[in-house]
Amino acid sequence: MSTGQDKPDPREHMGARIVIVVVVAAILVLISAFIWPGWAHRKKESAPAPSSQTQTSQSQPARTVQYVPLPQGATKLEQAMPNYVGSYARVSVKAATTWQKSYPIEEWVVTYDNGKSDITLLAAQWPLAGNAAGEYASLSSALQGTSLSSGKVTVSGQQTGSFEVKKQDKPSQSTALWQNSTCVFEAQGPGTSAQTFWQAFPF
Repeated sequence: MSTGQDKPDPREHMGARIVIVVVVAAILVLISAFIWPGWAHRKKESAPAPSSQTQTSQSQPARTVQYVPLPQGATKLEQAMPNYVGSYARVSVKAATTWQKSYPIEEWVVTYDNGKSDITLLAAQWPLAGNAAGEYASLSSALQGTSLSSGKVTVSGQQTGSFEVKKQDKPSQSTALWQNSTCVFEAQGPGTSAQTFWQAFPF
């Protein structure tokens, strides 16, 4: 029997409270995301700008001269002459006869240029490492000047030859002489440039 007014269903109040809680929670999430310093702002931040610091240890040296390609049919020794050695570019390769008395298989004079000075490189190869070592010993004993450096040439931890770099006063130039297995090299340039060239040479 009805009293004239039905009692409110408690389930309706419960549903209303749930809706209010959900709405308030959503508002709080939006406030925390965009007003309070939170995750939404961090996600929208742009990626940090790359560092302007340059890694000079991995950068290539400044090169102002373009290397000259080798001619067709170049020998393996010619092909072993790098296009660049530090800032120096290979600009010419010509047959040489400077060491012909010791009967090398082949001999070349290679000119490298960096736009300021030239390096003249003599390169020759013999049938055996012993022949090259003998030529190196002869050239080394005759090399005049003040020693800049000397030591062993090693490849993969194994000694394959020796080197010596000396500076001459008149004219002011330097000479780097080294043997690597069956090959002998002699680089000459102004000042101490031969030392720098030798240190940058790939083998």
